[in-house]
Amino acid sequence: MTCQTCHMPKIEDPIKIANGYVSLLGRTPFNLHTFAGANSFMVQLIKDNKISLGVTAPDKNFDSTLKANTTLLREQTLDLVSTYDSAVGDTAYFNISLLNKAGHKFPSGYPSRRAVLQFIVLKANGDTLFSSGIFDSNFEVANIDTILEPHHDIINSSSRTQVYEMVMGDVNGDRTTVLERAADQLKDNRLPPLGFTTLHPVYDTCKIVGDAEFDSDFNKISGIEGSGADIVHYHVPLDGYIGDLTVYANVYYQTLPPAFLSEMQQFSSAEIDTF
Repeated sequence: MTCQTCHMPKIEDPIKIANGYVSLLGRTPFNLHTFAGANSFMVQLIKDNKISLGVTAPDKNFDSTLKANTTLLREQTLDLVSTYDSAVGDTAYFNISLLNKAGHKFPSGYPSRRAVLQFIVLKANGDTLFSSGIFDSNFEVANIDTILEPHHDIINSSSRTQVYEMVMGDVNGDRTTVLERAADQLKDNRLPPLGFTTLHPVYDTCKIVGDAEFDSDFNKISGIEGSGADIVHYHVPLDGYIGDLTVYANVYYQTLPPAFLSEMQQFSSAEIDTF
């Protein structure tokens, strides 16, 4: 599978690639020049501010790109499987398996991007028994570590959330969101693509950093690397509850989390204030 397979989908119909040539034959196969990605936030931002930015592209072109991005994210990015394991004593056990369908790490691109795994368990009457990965009114994840939320293999508390991301560190080992200050990675548990191994010659440029490196089922099956998947184990305290459970599992992709802007917003300029 090539990069163009996802980002520039192929159509079989012959396409004339130039105007004004009556005798020109159509080319086939032809790849659409949509170049779908995942940064719908920025596409929408530009569309909403076309006048001030001097952008002349019609809304329909923005809308078609947004639609292509949504389709890519929902259908060609991840497979999610939720499995009930067992209930022992006062604890229910669930496994959430995520498979990366992209040909690169997910999330990819600019390091602000992250994916948040949300897991919610409801009682029969609709009351929440357990939740992880819940967003507040500012679209920040509740209860996460403001410096660095570690990678989790087991989640048994609502104060833990699985966040797939790359976190940059400066020369002092402190978290930074400024590219020019980045000296190292404090965390990189982004989901690797199928076939990814630590033995590859360029591994040092895209290495796994942090607790994910020691997770026995992160990109591994029975110790063999390259699965392109991760399994998160949820141990849900039942607190004496006996009855039916309803479970919801979702993955939310964020191009620009609120905390990623905090360093920039410490300063004031025409560009920053307008943004």
